[in-house]
Amino acid sequence: MDYAADRALQVAIEMERMGKTLYESLAAGAGNKAISELAARLAVAEARHIEVFSKLRDSLPEERRGPALDDRELDEASMAQRNRLLPDAATIRKVVLSGRPAAAIDMAMEAEAAEYYQTLARSPDAADAAVFAQLARDEQDHLRLLRVRRQGLG
Repeated sequence: MDYAADRALQVAIEMERMGKTLYESLAAGAGNKAISELAARLAVAEARHIEVFSKLRDSLPEERRGPALDDRELDEASMAQRNRLLPDAATIRKVVLSGRPAAAIDMAMEAEAAEYYQTLARSPDAADAAVFAQLARDEQDHLRLLRVRRQGLG
């Protein structure tokens, strides 16, 4: 069986969960109202992406649905992306609590997420290329917002 779309969706859900964690932590601990508000909005957007990916995964035909990936399998399935892009929750908290919102913004993986989703949109195994393309555009928009806010921090 070919579970490529299912695996890609599971990895995408994990990426969005980590992004949501980053933004929730940043919203709570940034110490800067504008950054906190932006991070809160981005956390909500990441939650919507999780819903979209979960629905896409649920809509896959039974023969294309594989087993749920455990942490080890997620690591293996997305080693390059996950290790490069997704800091663990403890690292996120440490950076946010350090009082350095610029460093936390730098941890955001919007560019890499957009690239990942653009790749999925081009893949013949993509569950829904149009959805992935739109999500890639969403991530690019998030990146633009973050860059503007980051410039104000020096």
